[in-house]
Amino acid sequence: MEGDPKKDVAISPLPEDEWAKVCGRASTLSISRFAQIHEPVKDELLFFRGIAGENANYIGNFGTDVILSGYCSQEKHDTGDGEIFEVLWKGGQASVTSGTDSSVRDRVLYDNPAGFSGSLVWNTRFVELGCDLSTWTPDDAIITGLLRRYDEATETLLVWRIEHVRAWL
Repeated sequence: MEGDPKKDVAISPLPEDEWAKVCGRASTLSISRFAQIHEPVKDELLFFRGIAGENANYIGNFGTDVILSGYCSQEKHDTGDGEIFEVLWKGGQASVTSGTDSSVRDRVLYDNPAGFSGSLVWNTRFVELGCDLSTWTPDDAIITGLLRRYDEATETLLVWRIEHVRAWL
């Protein structure tokens, strides 16, 4: 495993025999899905999937029960710097979508973002492309950053800009 403690990020090779076990249920991401630079239009919808630590529960001898959650938010205006941008996160003010299965809806917590680090942040390009659900598809989205951590003081998630992720890769 290669890691960079200053960046809090690592890459780990996946042996072919292990990939063969999941390749029917998973897919790789082409580098073409990674934006060249972070430059979404104002008020663009940003999306990531992650596992908040509060939604991962150890359940005895049978392993774990994990709720993988998708989150949509926006970049906080006039924040960030050359390394990071900030995504709005107000603990406890998130809402569960109507399409969420009731067995999950009753158990999911969304107060604590601890555990999201390492999640890829997607620029949905929904606003950029006109907010038209009849023409927009998830294939229009591009990766725009890597979630690093939550900053309690600003109530934002700090995201490493894609141009730095690409340089590191």
